[in-house]
Amino acid sequence: MSGTVRAGIVFGMGAVLAFTAGLFVPLPFINVLLAFGSMLILGWGAGYTAAKTADPGTGSGIGRGALAGLIAGGIVLVVATVVFVLLANTAAVRDAVADILQQNPNIVDTNTGEPASVDPVVATLIGGAGGGFCLGFINLVLLFIGGAIGGFFGNGVVSRGNTNTGAYDGNPRDPADGTARVYEQPK
Repeated sequence: MSGTVRAGIVFGMGAVLAFTAGLFVPLPFINVLLAFGSMLILGWGAGYTAAKTADPGTGSGIGRGALAGLIAGGIVLVVATVVFVLLANTAAVRDAVADILQQNPNIVDTNTGEPASVDPVVATLIGGAGGGFCLGFINLVLLFIGGAIGGFFGNGVVSRGNTNTGAYDGNPRDPADGTARVYEQPK
């Protein structure tokens, strides 16, 4: 398994924990800040780690970082959708949806004009899946952006001015046979 995939999986698991913990903070603005802010930070960590596992000088740090962030975001997307479906399918939520449908008998089907017949279980499953997918997708985008930024700082851009790939000790001749040193050109 490559370092990019490992970084994506490890930071994806951390992102799941951070997002879930951030949602349970009882302060309205702070929980959103913690949940979504942690995604950028963890995405940066995944990208930085993935770029550090790349061969030095390849210039692929941004791509590896973005891929690690995308893997981490995919994990959060799937887990957020599943968790929100499970949370929405609790008895309290089903009872609340049933009460809403019972208190609003004027809700009609726009195609037939008849009163709407919505099963509360189906309504909560659709709502939970939709909400979880939307929040998971926001996390995926934040982790992807953070991963690309972390990859930039982890490996960054290859300097085109330095073609020397070996250490220069000040001796222009190779001590072994007296010929001039030949440095490898970057690929």
